[in-house]
Amino acid sequence: MGAVAVIVALVWQAKASVQGARQALELCASTVIPSLLPFMCVSSYILKSDILSFSGKRSKKICRFLFNLPKQAGVIFLMSLVGGYPVGAKLISDSIKSGSLSQNQGKRMLLFCVNPGPAFVVNIVGTAMLGSVEAGVILLVSLCLASFVTGVISRFFGDGKEKTLPFNKKQEASPLVSSVSESITAIMGVCGWIVVFSALLGVINAAPLSENAKQWLNMLSEVTGGCRISAKQFPLPVTALILGWSGFSVHAQIMPYISTAKLRYKHFAVARLFNGALGMGISYLLFQIFPCKISVFSNAGEILPRAVSVSAPATAGLLFLSALVILDLAPKRKV
Repeated sequence: MGAVAVIVALVWQAKASVQGARQALELCASTVIPSLLPFMCVSSYILKSDILSFSGKRSKKICRFLFNLPKQAGVIFLMSLVGGYPVGAKLISDSIKSGSLSQNQGKRMLLFCVNPGPAFVVNIVGTAMLGSVEAGVILLVSLCLASFVTGVISRFFGDGKEKTLPFNKKQEASPLVSSVSESITAIMGVCGWIVVFSALLGVINAAPLSENAKQWLNMLSEVTGGCRISAKQFPLPVTALILGWSGFSVHAQIMPYISTAKLRYKHFAVARLFNGALGMGISYLLFQIFPCKISVFSNAGEILPRAVSVSAPATAGLLFLSALVILDLAPKRKV
């Protein structure tokens, strides 16, 4: 029934859906592919060729102490922070397939290695949407700290004795060739989902719904449009929540990698909510310490955050409830 309803909506609002898909294709051609594909190729090659393997004993001990994960986790975590989604998820999937990570380790890493990149947060959200580089930097730092804290928390869900079981033992002819081929396939999937969600959002925006309903559907579904709406309508820390949540479009892009790790989607979704809520709380504190001037509209600016911009009890409650669900990821031990 859901598929039939979507088809009817696309036919009913054909002009709006086509316009949304056209804009998405232009976005992919002008921004997504040029910026994301090279980094995906390079990061995948670095992981496959073991250039930055953190092979030193000290680095290995740091990864084990912080995350209770093998040395590869350090590279993947850093790449996820620098490259943005879905780079971290793809590297986790590749590591599971190669046998350098177990599926349970991959599950835990998917909780904190899905992050927006600095270029997107600082340049697009900070500079373009908020008119403030400082605000973009604070949002980026908040999200990085939230991911780091989530990673540290996840260490308690691993028993430290997990064995890696590669399910693809074929030798690759060249790390470079396989990195480029896999990255091209991955970027096509990313662009495909961007087009699909842009077409659906075009239909939603043309539908006879209230403006509030349209805003929330956009904010939940697509991170770029969600940040644009949040920047105009909500206090600054809410933008950190949208970035941490990342939107259903990004979730769909990462679904193949979630499947590789056999992570339940509800756990992934709760982890995104947890990261977003934690990032919102951290950004609220940072904006209190370092208030900055933003210019969402060309003729107006204001100092944010306001005193009532975030409810601390609500944030704490959201984090607590999210943590309770995430606890279900802890490996079950026989007594």
